[in-house]
Amino acid sequence: MPDKIKVLMVCHGNICRSPMAEFVMKHLVKQAGLEENFLIDSMATSTEEIGNGPHYGTVQKLRQVGVPVLKHYAQQMRKSDYEKYCGGNSNNSGSGSKQNNEDSLTKFVPSKSVT
Repeated sequence: MPDKIKVLMVCHGNICRSPMAEFVMKHLVKQAGLEENFLIDSMATSTEEIGNGPHYGTVQKLRQVGVPVLKHYAQQMRKSDYEKYCGGNSNNSGSGSKQNNEDSLTKFVPSKSVT
């Protein structure tokens, strides 16, 4: 089997935007029957919410649109996570939802490949 497509969603606290994106992506991949082809996760750039579950507003919105809310506890991204999802390759790119998240991601990236 070929390497899995690795997708890492990143936001500040990992309780709102990134877990929402993770759950939606996992839902869409499951609906397409492609679960075996993907590795999908979400992480934070900060330590503020580590260990907390998804924000109640995130849970409410996901349920409203029929996306399953999965077991999740906020976790901070580490350099090893960057290497796992991007292969440590500066030719890969990442994306943060706000400028401060993009700035935080640069500590993991060897060059200006975060956009």
